[in-house]
Amino acid sequence: MFNFSVAGESSAVLWSDKKDYFPDETARIFGYGFTPFSQVNVTVVRPDLNSDVIIANTDEFGYFECHYQLDGIHGIFNVTATDGVNTATTSFQNCLCLIVWWRSHCCWYIRVRAVALKPWKSYYVKYFDPNGVERRQSPTHSGVLWFKDNFTIVPSLPNILGWWTVKLYENGVARRTKHVYVGKMVWTTDSTYNNLVTSFNQGETIYFKVIGLNPNRY
Repeated sequence: MFNFSVAGESSAVLWSDKKDYFPDETARIFGYGFTPFSQVNVTVVRPDLNSDVIIANTDEFGYFECHYQLDGIHGIFNVTATDGVNTATTSFQNCLCLIVWWRSHCCWYIRVRAVALKPWKSYYVKYFDPNGVERRQSPTHSGVLWFKDNFTIVPSLPNILGWWTVKLYENGVARRTKHVYVGKMVWTTDSTYNNLVTSFNQGETIYFKVIGLNPNRY
């Protein structure tokens, strides 16, 4: 669906090929009704209020097309194009946000927070180990603006150390991807060293399993 608007009494119009983009997509911006064979300054005001200027040139019909490369920032991008006589505006967004983190001091969990969701759409996340094997899919969330989730890294998993991938799906389509690096792990376990145990009774033996240590140290 095209997204365009007209500024003031100008006959010029400005639109983008989509309203919502992926974080690394290239936005295509179109203008029509500007002065033929003229230079148009296209100013993109980013969500952080910094701006970028694109120089475009119109054809004999006052039409132009230019591209803007998104760099992952989330929010609304406001666009103004002018040739000094005609001015038009439009906007597009990259609002859907996926936050993923892992910390060595609470290393059992990969934690996820998805925000800026659309309540009329459904969302879930999937976790993939360093070999690309899917290890879990979260419950599906709909009618919400945000949700949080986590994945427990248990000692029995065959592939733990390396880059884990988390993907956020919107209506079944992967819309955001984030990576976290797991470099070392320590668990409290039972005697099999395969089962995570988080609580013990007095007198019980606590077993530890650790991976990712520096082999040159003790």
